[in-house]
Amino acid sequence: MIAQATKPYIPKSPMISKLPREMIKSSDFEMTTKIMHEYSAAWEANKWEQEMLIKCWKLYFGAPGEQWEDEELAEKNERDERVAQYNIIKTKIGTFVGMLLADEYDFKYDPITGVKTKGIEALENAYYCDKELCNYDYHYGLVIEDGVVHRGILEVKVKKDWDYRGNICFERAIPGRWVTDPYWKSDDDRECDAAWKQGHLTVDKIIEIYKNLPTSPRLDIELKMMEKQGRDWTQASISEYGYPVPKFKNAFHIVEAHWCVNIKKKRLVAKNDVGMWIPFPVTEENERLEKFANENGITNWKEGDAHVVPYQDKIHYSATICPELIPYKLIEYGRPEVQIKGLPIIQFTTKRDISGRNMGKVNDLIDVQKDLNYAQSKIWEILANQMGGGLVYDKRRMPDDSQQEDFEKNHNNPSRSWGLDGPVDNFSNRLVSGQVNNELVRKASEPFEYADRISGVSAAMSSQTENAGEPASLYEMKLRVNKIGTDTISRRVKTLRERMAEAYFYQAQITYSGEERIFTSKDGKKACCLNEQLPDGTIRNKVDEMPRCSVSITESPNNLSKQLRDRAEVAEIIKTLPPGYAEPFAIAYKALFNTTSLSEEEKSAMEESLVIEQVKARLASISVIAQADALTKQSNLQSIQIGAQIDKANAMLNQMGQQPETPEMISQGNEEMEGQETPEAISPNPENTQSPENMSPPGLEVTQPVEQNPNPNQENL
Repeated sequence: MIAQATKPYIPKSPMISKLPREMIKSSDFEMTTKIMHEYSAAWEANKWEQEMLIKCWKLYFGAPGEQWEDEELAEKNERDERVAQYNIIKTKIGTFVGMLLADEYDFKYDPITGVKTKGIEALENAYYCDKELCNYDYHYGLVIEDGVVHRGILEVKVKKDWDYRGNICFERAIPGRWVTDPYWKSDDDRECDAAWKQGHLTVDKIIEIYKNLPTSPRLDIELKMMEKQGRDWTQASISEYGYPVPKFKNAFHIVEAHWCVNIKKKRLVAKNDVGMWIPFPVTEENERLEKFANENGITNWKEGDAHVVPYQDKIHYSATICPELIPYKLIEYGRPEVQIKGLPIIQFTTKRDISGRNMGKVNDLIDVQKDLNYAQSKIWEILANQMGGGLVYDKRRMPDDSQQEDFEKNHNNPSRSWGLDGPVDNFSNRLVSGQVNNELVRKASEPFEYADRISGVSAAMSSQTENAGEPASLYEMKLRVNKIGTDTISRRVKTLRERMAEAYFYQAQITYSGEERIFTSKDGKKACCLNEQLPDGTIRNKVDEMPRCSVSITESPNNLSKQLRDRAEVAEIIKTLPPGYAEPFAIAYKALFNTTSLSEEEKSAMEESLVIEQVKARLASISVIAQADALTKQSNLQSIQIGAQIDKANAMLNQMGQQPETPEMISQGNEEMEGQETPEAISPNPENTQSPENMSPPGLEVTQPVEQNPNPNQENL
């Protein structure tokens, strides 16, 4: 049973007429009251989703008894019956998340207008360097898991743990911390313009996180009490997590409001001394415009060289309040450093319904998990009572009520004993002789099959299957089938990657502008320098002047789906190649090797050896072609020589006036040709390089001599 949501905490506002005049006019008081009321209304509107989030995570974690409804669990515990709980949800979700994480993606920035510059490539390399430094993959994997369970959120932050100037980070937000705008029903996160982040902090944590706290008597009192008594710990429960009412002693409710303001104005754009178009700040103050023009080398902007263009932007604002400690004052307010053309969060879920609610994969497995737990518990109950039905006994022999209650609960326990007033004969009896219902036992095992079909993860993906000795090709085929079933969710994963690269592009123009920044990856293959100062005074890879870009997502070489697809295609090509096709076989084998996940050193060594084999196959092909060409030339020369001999014989016969068919003439003709070389023994003249028969094709040089036939015969003619 889901714990009922309590009413959100709303501080009691005193009568306005009784407040001091300064407090009545205080903008902090108005802002604090507005933020708290808007947050409470948004939480109430999203109460169903908050309750579903808690329910899904309880089923996923599978803590003892938490996969049962409260009423059924209480009845089981009251009768002291076995409470079976087989957590198949976590196994299925874990395998499903693993399949999604096995598909790795790369990205690139494509300029909307113009060509791609070295500065854009440098920003791409900076992303990959920050990815290693700030461990993007770890938080990315957690958000994918959160989204498969219900909903995951990545927070965009600027942290100064590695550099005092800050690095762009993506961190996973604990589920339940964020409450989004209930009026936002789109599937595009960029259209959500309001959200609230809430949590519970102690006084020392509040002072540590928020440096510029306003004065508050309550804050001083709580800090002194904590210094005297220390912290007062309270046990946490997942059923109470996410509620706006504090459930911890000495913990205070903190609410961060985040909203976006859409700006549509006009601004000036002019050329500087080098002919580059520079946009002016969005302001009408002449002094600021004049100062900006002088700093950027813009001279004739007042004489009409500047153009007025429309300007549209989305600015992120935030405010932080603590209704209990500082009820009428703001802790923080203004424009944060994170400005990504939207809220500083990136959301992910497997699907959303038509009302905008997040629906993870756990929602599909709730009934299957309950049926499995309830059915298995019923089977154990039937097996425990299969020797008989209900039990009746003589209460007069056991007059004590507590002993009767203990006997009714534990009468099936053979290790227990009870004392009776009188003989034990005919003390108890079974009403009905029980029989095990085989059909019920068979039905109880069906939830396992339903889980395979509903979750999209078949039994082939489990560590133990019915066909444990199946070949690797069959397992790979089943894996490909499962990958096809997750294609729609994989598209959402690509969108998450696209949002990350897009947010990095916008935030880099703020965080990495100004000073020179150098980035280097761990392997040294990704390195770049942003805002590089050149000796002539110019700046290379200036971040705040990057052209507008779009993000394109591609499959990385380690993408499992791509590897399976390429491996299957290349394997079919290798099967159809004839045995003598050495070079195509080497090329196909190289492509097949690229589908593996070996180390870079092993890949480099194998690639080098495959290149050598490919060159050897090319040389062997060239040698065969050269031999065939030489034989063709030799045959042509032999035909010419034989033709000349035939013409000579015919001429001799004509002179003698005899027919060439007689054997004597033929024999005489052969005798007359004694001392001459036979056509088979004549080889091409290597010195006659100008004859067409001896010329080699361009780019082809024959270095091996052609083998001649030492034993000519008549059939070769």
